[in-house]
Amino acid sequence: MTNEHIVGKFDDELSRIKSEILEMGDLVIEQIHLSTNAMMSLDTEDIDNLIQKDLKINGMYKTINRHAEQIIAMRQPVAMDLRMALLATSIASELERLGDYAKTTAQGVKKLSDDKYVKKLTSLLGDMSKEVQDMLSKILKAYQNNDIKLAAKIRKRDRIIDESFKKILNTVIKSISKIPEDSETLIYIVLLARNFERAGDRIVNISRQVHQIVTGIDLKASD
Repeated sequence: MTNEHIVGKFDDELSRIKSEILEMGDLVIEQIHLSTNAMMSLDTEDIDNLIQKDLKINGMYKTINRHAEQIIAMRQPVAMDLRMALLATSIASELERLGDYAKTTAQGVKKLSDDKYVKKLTSLLGDMSKEVQDMLSKILKAYQNNDIKLAAKIRKRDRIIDESFKKILNTVIKSISKIPEDSETLIYIVLLARNFERAGDRIVNISRQVHQIVTGIDLKASD
């Protein structure tokens, strides 16, 4: 086999991993969207379907890890190629955790109610979810195009998620005194909000990993 064939096959293998990451990311976005709809409508019908999607996401995570390990073992890549293979597993891990958050949201629908205070809070959670979904969509685009400028913009948007979490926490604290009978539900809403806040952090991690793939600089050590 000629060097050109070897290089071409190697490039194909790296492209396959990138495609798998993008496919996994799209599935996670769909998972977040569906679980948020279930939360907003108090609809439990799609929960089993959402759990099945989570199993598929977990399977994709394992597949990406296996393919990355094969590339590293067989091709012994260096520089940016090595970073692409190594950090693919890190990005897949972040996406897998995002899928877990979505599953938790869907599974908690039965703990919610249609009380007006609860509805106000789930509406705020819906706003957080929209921001998370858009951030994730944008960071996948940055990953696809090796766009570190777009990745940097996503990191700054995490402040919006953090502020939304604080707003929900403060609203819950005020609401508990008004509807103490729903205190368990209100506390659960804080846990859901915390999941969305963590989702924002996961996306920031992906943005840093995109930066490291392109530049070789680990922002966790300097940012």
